[in-house]
Amino acid sequence: MSINSKTKDKFKNATFKLKKSRLLKILVLSGVLLSRGKLNCDLVAEEPHNTPIENIIPDIGINITCDDSDEYLAKKLKKVLIDFENDNEITKKLVKSLEQNNIVFEVCKESDLYAGSYMIGEDKILIPKNNLTKIFETDDKMALLRLKRAIAHETTHMLQDKNGIFKDAKQMTPIESSIIYTIAELDAICKSYVATEYDYWTPNSAFECLNNMTPSLENYTQQGFLVGKNYDDKDPRLSLQKTVAKFNDGIFENYQNTDEIIKTIKEKIRPEFMEEMVAINDEYIKDIATKQVIALFNAEKE
Repeated sequence: MSINSKTKDKFKNATFKLKKSRLLKILVLSGVLLSRGKLNCDLVAEEPHNTPIENIIPDIGINITCDDSDEYLAKKLKKVLIDFENDNEITKKLVKSLEQNNIVFEVCKESDLYAGSYMIGEDKILIPKNNLTKIFETDDKMALLRLKRAIAHETTHMLQDKNGIFKDAKQMTPIESSIIYTIAELDAICKSYVATEYDYWTPNSAFECLNNMTPSLENYTQQGFLVGKNYDDKDPRLSLQKTVAKFNDGIFENYQNTDEIIKTIKEKIRPEFMEEMVAINDEYIKDIATKQVIALFNAEKE
């Protein structure tokens, strides 16, 4: 059945109004994120990936690596990066930061677990090739938008890494490290929306809308806790406040109140999980103190 022009106009106007609805955006965005779907990009801590690299394709100061068979995908990804750079002032700055830090994009093996992954300390962002084929073989505009969000998300993790946030987390207590890793993931999610909907979101408004999803980020909370627990060389000069201030990266609008961010995350982490972490954290601190006393005693004996 055909739709006349008058009906088309009605649909167009209604669609436009829906797109502009802040409440609808919040509901849809929160629903997608809380579903823990593929939109939640992965943050990978120093985990090796064994994808053969054959071709290096330079453009706009960014290298893209891939297998020979995936060279066409690498070229398409290069075009997406160029398009991403020209989207707005934020994306232009993000691409410049990628160039300045010599970040390599790798078209890697297929994965349904993540849309992209930043490798901490390796200056590399992985993009699974199945995410690219979906865009380029079906002209899926929503898939293209998700890819741009993934690029913004992983670039934000890169900025966090370069600002020393993950290094700080290693040298904090396990509970502090867990809070930093949780904020790091939420920060990247918020800023991926700011970058792709520049005229609508700010980091503060996105954080206000999305902090309720903190319990769904429990795997990142746990990852941070283990990072802190497995690293004994602590720096007492570090504080949550100083490290959270580093999330103000000079590209996005600053968060207004870092103390409030810390408080919010602590309150949003599932109470049972927080209680369990605090108990282990207390034992960890006692063990460290005992080791220090023993080391001091042995030193005096010598």
